[in-house]
Amino acid sequence: MRIVFNDNRGDETLGSTRIFVHNLHYWLSQLGYDVHLNDWTHYPDYDVAIFGKNVEAAQIQEARARNPKLVCGCIHPNDITRQKKAVMKQSDFFIAGCHEERDYYLRYNSNVFILLDLERMFTRVKKHEDHEPIVLGYHGNLDHLTQFQPYLKPALETLAREMPIKLLVIFNKKHLGPWRVGRPAIEIEEVQWDMETIEEQLLRCDIGLVPGLTPISPAEKRAIFGFLKCLQWRITSYKHDYLLRFKNTSNAGRAYVFHQLGIPVISDFLPSSFHILADPRCGYLAHST
Repeated sequence: MRIVFNDNRGDETLGSTRIFVHNLHYWLSQLGYDVHLNDWTHYPDYDVAIFGKNVEAAQIQEARARNPKLVCGCIHPNDITRQKKAVMKQSDFFIAGCHEERDYYLRYNSNVFILLDLERMFTRVKKHEDHEPIVLGYHGNLDHLTQFQPYLKPALETLAREMPIKLLVIFNKKHLGPWRVGRPAIEIEEVQWDMETIEEQLLRCDIGLVPGLTPISPAEKRAIFGFLKCLQWRITSYKHDYLLRFKNTSNAGRAYVFHQLGIPVISDFLPSSFHILADPRCGYLAHST
């Protein structure tokens, strides 16, 4: 089987490109498949074409025109815009990063495959030693930093009054801008995300923090339960229920990085985190301060 990966971005600093294009390309080649990268012209030479996130429907149509038998797939499908939906319609299969994403996109295509967000770039294991302050680490997007509010922010501020701690935050500040929302009043060191230094910086962390739930305001909660009551649903104990909101792409990739480096994790109640973090030897799940 001959497979080609075509990606418009080509930037390995982007997690989806690094893992779903370059890493998958490498792993398939290790399994003995004839795999190529960014060949946009010789589609008759291939059996399968896998396209990156920013592909356009016209590019898949062109590939099919050159090889009607070509099986086409896209990574991380998206139905937010008409253009993205057009890409999905042109695809024979999708590659998703978690069960939540797969389940959501099964409504469009029954061929949805999961590739876990595992990295090849992290090979060392941290040697833990007693020291002060304890370094709590975060890496990822600015959006998830804002999710320190409402529970993680006060938790860290309370903990800082009990023991010496420091928060090491690694994200692409040059591209995403400063972190303001959800920022705790404790010692914080911000580090620019860089492929050349990310492993060394993460190994400074004693514990990894993985927020991932989008807060639901009191007004939104009232609206949700009001809507359910209009449907005549019997809601008798909702004050004691969890009401969680997360993206359909909310996988455990940021936790996997810490796992690979031998760093314990405290994660939000993200479904993909439960299968590892339900074992307290690996870390903890938390949704409250």
